[in-house]
Amino acid sequence: MLITQITSLFLLLNLLFIPNVESLYYSGNLDNNFVAKLDNGNLISYPKILPRFAVNTNVDEFAQNNIFDSVTVKDGTLVYCIVNFYSSTSSQPVYNCPLGLSEIISMKANDGAVAVLRSNGDVFVFGAGQYGAQDETEWRKEKPKVNNIKLITCNGLSFAVLSNTNTLSAFGNWGSTNNFQSVNTLQSSVTALWPVSSGFCVEYYASYYKKNMYYCYGKINPTAFYDAKEFHSNDKAICALKTDGTVYCFGDASYGGRSPGDITDAVSMVSNYYGFAVLQKDGTVFSWTLLNNVMNRTPNGVSNVKQLFSSVNTILGLTTDGTCYLWTYGNVNQAYIINLVKNKIPGATNIKTVVAGSSDVYALLKTDGTIMSYGSVNYDLSKLKDVIDVVTLKSQSFVALMKDGTIYLWG
Repeated sequence: MLITQITSLFLLLNLLFIPNVESLYYSGNLDNNFVAKLDNGNLISYPKILPRFAVNTNVDEFAQNNIFDSVTVKDGTLVYCIVNFYSSTSSQPVYNCPLGLSEIISMKANDGAVAVLRSNGDVFVFGAGQYGAQDETEWRKEKPKVNNIKLITCNGLSFAVLSNTNTLSAFGNWGSTNNFQSVNTLQSSVTALWPVSSGFCVEYYASYYKKNMYYCYGKINPTAFYDAKEFHSNDKAICALKTDGTVYCFGDASYGGRSPGDITDAVSMVSNYYGFAVLQKDGTVFSWTLLNNVMNRTPNGVSNVKQLFSSVNTILGLTTDGTCYLWTYGNVNQAYIINLVKNKIPGATNIKTVVAGSSDVYALLKTDGTIMSYGSVNYDLSKLKDVIDVVTLKSQSFVALMKDGTIYLWG
């Protein structure tokens, strides 16, 4: 009870104080969870309750997810692990970690499992089986999930691995459909791999066309295309920004999966739950979705946007003069309203960068080190000065690092 009361007090005051912080980051999927690196090299993990100290210094890798508060690799060895998922009938953790596993060169975490890659190409995966983890008896005998691997990556539900012979395999939870069944039949020519929220996209050499092509797998029916430079997705559609400034989209048209043919000079792209938007070379923003069977393609009329950000129902544009615009699908609680509404954010001047949180909440960091909040929930951040870094969590919470090494938490 005391811990709960203290935590509630922290959140009520929108203030958490940790001194002597050098840097901070959020590398997992837990609500209200971040990691701070102190100036002596130590890590502090802040889970949902109270700060928890990780005594390791100069760490190589750090991971978190819904099962593990903290998984730490130091000097290539898994040396630290905190499990936050316990049996309801005992005090024993439901899952365990392969502490002492050595020669680790890479680590990735999805929502329910952690995968580590060893220098010999073996991959071990621990956590929940539905997220791709192997049986604990296997990793205890140092039997890998897969071997001869050179690259691992993940999205929220699954892992994909690329072998030394450039073949691809994937494992985990794909949702109601499983288009990964054909992933292992891809010819041995994969040269690059990207995770997207609804699956994975790969670059491979197509011998028939004598050029590199791209292929995406996952909950969306796979399709092939060429000349992509970046990928974005929501749960229903995937869009590729191509090297010539056009876009190629596929999946559910109601969520932006229909390619708008009138985009020719896009330089960057973002996605949200209902669709996609691109920043064009002239500084204008072009967005599209398909709601009520009507294709919505909306140039916004602002011509000096330099960067785009997005959350669930919104798109935010930061302009070259430090102002911000927010576009929503009408009322964010009524997504059937298809006409995008453009709003110039009041008080958003001299903005240096933007951090997009979930639930359409944004933190706007100004050039003078002050910060403001805007979106579906607004917070009074006028007391914050000399902010040098901000990270967002999986909820509406944010963490700001101040110049003097203190940390503030709000949300």
